[in-house]
Amino acid sequence: MQDDNNYEDIHATTDLLFELASTSRYAILYELSRKGEVRLGEVAKALSITMQEAHRNMARLVDAGLVVKNTIGKFMLTEYGMLASRQLDYFRFIARHRDLLRSYTLRGLPDVFINRLNELVDCKVVQGVSVVLEKLKVLETGAEEYLNIIVAQAWYEEGRILIEKLNDAINIRMILASTTIVPKEIIDSSIPKIMREFKHKGMLQTRIVSSTGAALYISEKQAGLMLPNNSGMFDMNMLLLSESKHFHNWCNDLFMHYWNNADEARDVERLVKVVE
Repeated sequence: MQDDNNYEDIHATTDLLFELASTSRYAILYELSRKGEVRLGEVAKALSITMQEAHRNMARLVDAGLVVKNTIGKFMLTEYGMLASRQLDYFRFIARHRDLLRSYTLRGLPDVFINRLNELVDCKVVQGVSVVLEKLKVLETGAEEYLNIIVAQAWYEEGRILIEKLNDAINIRMILASTTIVPKEIIDSSIPKIMREFKHKGMLQTRIVSSTGAALYISEKQAGLMLPNNSGMFDMNMLLLSESKHFHNWCNDLFMHYWNNADEARDVERLVKVVE
């Protein structure tokens, strides 16, 4: 009986994916998810297709139970169609970044966040170490209320920026991992001492985790997400960046997941990886 149920589930799922495999039907579902309800002519115009093509594909979506025609002659998503359409951005994200995902991995993230990848669809990819560092500099210097950071690799200029922000009474929460890389020039500078002073004042909060599946840089305006490469290292060569509300919420939720499961950071210099 269990095998029969599995087969029925697989068959139903492949039927759904078959309907989504059409560019026109995918676009119609996406249009309906954005607008709520539309007339057939509006669909044809929005997608630049003929009325005949719009009618044929809409009829298939109706037959599949994804779309229904309401009492005023407009088409709208059914409950089934609404739930299916919510996953379109998930597939858009992984399809758009399929080449990137050959080199970078999401495997270290909790499943609940992988299941929410649709929220990351409105982001741009920044590549190249110098460009990534410049974008992070803009993000951090632009903060006016707070910064939430999961540090993958510290850099000297960032330390000076954070001290400047702390002097401006910007609250900073920072998560370090045992894999966080800190250049020795930072350890040997005045930066750790100054940051300890701000920590004693309660303006800087630091916690530590054994490992993290992402590095995060979040202000009230913008969020940046950095993934480890396939070797598990953060190479500072790639950053996903966005001002989108959904992207921002995803990043903040992930930060709080690690924050709530982290320990108070003491003797930071002994916990991180110090490099020449």
